[in-house]
Amino acid sequence: PDNPYKQELDGSVTPYASLSSIVFTPKYSIESLEYFNTVHGLNGKYGLFDSYNFDDYYISNCYIGIDKGPTIIMLDNFQNRTIWNLFMNNDYSIKAMEKLNFKIK
Repeated sequence: PDNPYKQELDGSVTPYASLSSIVFTPKYSIESLEYFNTVHGLNGKYGLFDSYNFDDYYISNCYIGIDKGPTIIMLDNFQNRTIWNLFMNNDYSIKAMEKLNFKIK
Protein backbone atom coordinates (compact mmCIF):
# COMPACT_ATOMS: atom_id res chain seq x y z
CA PRO A 1 0.00 0.00 0.00
CA ASP A 2 1.06 3.58 -0.61
CA ASN A 3 2.51 5.47 2.32
CA PRO A 4 0.50 8.71 2.78
CA TYR A 5 3.48 10.27 4.61
CA LYS A 6 6.03 9.56 1.89
CA GLN A 7 7.24 12.72 0.21
CA GLU A 8 9.36 13.20 -2.86
CA LEU A 9 12.68 14.93 -2.40
CA ASP A 10 12.43 18.43 -3.80
CA GLY A 11 16.14 19.37 -3.78
CA SER A 12 16.04 21.32 -0.53
CA VAL A 13 19.15 21.24 1.63
CA THR A 14 19.34 22.21 5.29
CA PRO A 15 22.93 22.97 6.34
CA TYR A 16 22.15 22.43 10.02
CA ALA A 17 21.42 18.74 9.40
CA SER A 18 24.92 17.83 8.27
CA LEU A 19 26.59 20.24 10.68
CA SER A 20 24.64 18.89 13.65
CA SER A 21 25.93 15.41 12.75
CA ILE A 22 29.59 16.41 13.00
CA VAL A 23 30.33 14.17 15.99
CA PHE A 24 29.16 11.15 14.00
CA THR A 25 30.36 12.13 10.51
CA PRO A 26 33.19 14.64 10.97
CA LYS A 27 34.73 14.16 7.52
CA TYR A 28 31.45 14.59 5.66
CA SER A 29 30.17 17.38 7.89
CA ILE A 30 33.35 19.42 7.43
CA GLU A 31 33.25 18.79 3.67
CA SER A 32 29.64 19.96 3.58
CA LEU A 33 30.50 23.13 5.52
CA GLU A 34 33.29 23.86 3.05
CA TYR A 35 30.82 23.37 0.22
CA PHE A 36 28.12 25.53 1.85
CA ASN A 37 30.64 28.34 2.03
CA THR A 38 30.90 28.24 -1.78
CA VAL A 39 27.14 28.60 -2.35
CA HIS A 40 26.64 32.25 -3.27
CA GLY A 41 24.12 33.96 -0.98
CA LEU A 42 23.88 31.16 1.60
CA ASN A 43 25.83 33.06 4.26
CA GLY A 44 24.18 35.98 6.00
CA LYS A 45 24.82 38.24 8.95
CA TYR A 46 24.40 35.38 11.46
CA GLY A 47 25.96 32.55 9.46
CA LEU A 48 24.35 30.06 7.12
CA PHE A 49 20.71 30.58 6.26
CA ASP A 50 18.33 27.79 7.20
CA SER A 51 17.95 26.12 3.80
CA TYR A 52 18.32 26.31 0.07
CA ASN A 53 17.08 24.38 -2.94
CA PHE A 54 19.36 22.93 -5.62
CA ASP A 55 16.67 22.73 -8.29
CA ASP A 56 15.04 26.14 -7.93
CA TYR A 57 18.09 27.97 -6.61
CA TYR A 58 16.02 29.32 -3.77
CA ILE A 59 17.82 30.43 -0.60
CA SER A 60 15.89 30.95 2.60
CA ASN A 61 16.42 34.36 4.13
CA CYS A 62 15.81 33.26 7.69
CA TYR A 63 17.54 31.65 10.62
CA ILE A 64 15.56 29.22 12.76
CA GLY A 65 16.68 28.90 16.37
CA ILE A 66 15.55 25.31 16.73
CA ASP A 67 17.98 24.49 13.89
CA LYS A 68 20.83 26.75 15.04
CA GLY A 69 20.76 25.38 18.60
CA PRO A 70 21.73 21.77 17.79
CA THR A 71 24.35 22.99 15.33
CA ILE A 72 26.11 25.13 17.91
CA ILE A 73 25.86 22.49 20.62
CA MET A 74 27.19 19.70 18.40
CA LEU A 75 30.04 21.86 17.03
CA ASP A 76 31.08 22.54 20.62
CA ASN A 77 30.66 18.86 21.46
CA PHE A 78 32.90 17.98 18.50
CA GLN A 79 35.63 20.38 19.60
CA ASN A 80 35.44 20.05 23.39
CA ARG A 81 33.17 17.06 24.17
CA THR A 82 31.21 19.41 26.47
CA ILE A 83 27.81 17.72 26.26
CA TRP A 84 29.20 14.21 26.39
CA ASN A 85 31.36 15.06 29.41
CA LEU A 86 28.45 16.70 31.22
CA PHE A 87 26.21 13.73 30.48
CA MET A 88 28.80 11.13 31.48
CA ASN A 89 29.50 12.91 34.79
CA ASN A 90 25.86 13.39 35.77
CA ASP A 91 24.71 11.20 38.67
CA TYR A 92 21.34 10.47 37.05
CA SER A 93 23.00 9.45 33.79
CA ILE A 94 25.47 7.20 35.58
CA LYS A 95 22.70 5.49 37.58
CA ALA A 96 20.60 5.01 34.45
CA MET A 97 23.49 3.48 32.53
CA GLU A 98 24.30 1.18 35.44
CA LYS A 99 20.66 0.01 35.59
CA LEU A 100 20.74 -0.68 31.87
CA ASN A 101 24.09 -2.50 32.19
CA PHE A 102 25.78 -0.10 29.79
CA LYS A 103 29.55 -0.26 29.83
CA ILE A 104 31.43 3.03 30.00
CA LYS A 105 34.66 3.11 28.00
